Amino acid sequence: LALLKYLAMITLGCELEPMFDEPYLATSLQDFWGRRWNLMVSSILRSGIYAPVRRVCGRLMSSDRARLIGFLATFIVSGAFHELM
Repeated sequence: LALLKYLAMITLGCELEPMFDEPYLATSLQDFWGRRWNLMVSSILRSGIYAPVRRVCGRLMSSDRARLIGFLATFIVSGAFHELM
């Protein structure tokens, strides 16, 4: 994956987000999955699925429900991608 990242950086001429943030230093499972592992995918899912779904649902329902719907939509999309891979 690192090789693909560097090839993309050279080809596109831009800096890409890091994939990992020293996952071996994680202090908990939440720290590992939430802050240190697969950062690029987390960022894409957060900005591409969670935030728009939460914003739209936030206009129609309470903030807590909008957050839950955003979380579920993100989980479903992530699961679909895992199934396709």
